[in-house]
Amino acid sequence: MAMIGSTDTTTSREWSIRVSQIECSSPMLAPTGCLQYHTQTTGYLYNFGWVGADALAPSTANHQNNQAYSICIRKEEGYCSMQYYAETDGLDLSVATASQSAYGDSCTADFLTIPGLQVSPGTATTAFVTAIGDRICGRSWLYPAGAGSSKTLVTFTKPFTVGVTFDSEDEGATDSQVGFAVLYTQAKCA
Repeated sequence: MAMIGSTDTTTSREWSIRVSQIECSSPMLAPTGCLQYHTQTTGYLYNFGWVGADALAPSTANHQNNQAYSICIRKEEGYCSMQYYAETDGLDLSVATASQSAYGDSCTADFLTIPGLQVSPGTATTAFVTAIGDRICGRSWLYPAGAGSSKTLVTFTKPFTVGVTFDSEDEGATDSQVGFAVLYTQAKCA
C-alpha cells in the first residue's frame, strides 16, 4: 500500500511504477542483502537519486543521507575480475576540494566500498588493500589521489559487490553529496 499526499494544486504529478515478481529459483533473483542488482557484463552503477543528464554528466541533485546498502553484480561464467571507472564528475562524495580523491581509511563520511580494490591493469588475484584500501571517496575518480586523469580500478574479489555508505551530514565545508555514476565492466579470465 502506498499513500501519497500533497496540498499543492498548482503542480501535476505523475508516476510510472513497475512491479515484478521473481520466482525464488530464478537466476534473476538478487542475492540476500543486495538493494541494487545488475545482471549485465557492463553498465553503470548510480546512487539512488542520481539526476545527471546521462552517466557522463554531473548530477544536478544531492544524494540521500543515511544510506548503507550493497550493490551486487552477477558474475558471468568465464569472467574473473571487475573493472570500475568513472569520469571526473562521476564521483562526488565527502572531500570538499575539487579534483581530489581519497582511498582507504581517509574515507569516513560518504564512500564506496569495493573489496580487493587495486589499480588496473592488474593480474593478481589477491587484494592490493595495503596500497589503496577498499574505500573510495572524493570529488573525482583519480589514482593516485590528485593525479591528472581517471584510472580504471579492478578487483578479483567475488562476489562482485559495491558497498554504499552515506552518513547523516548535509553538504558542508568538508562534505560533498552529489553521489556517483561508476562504469563497471567484467573482464574475462586470462
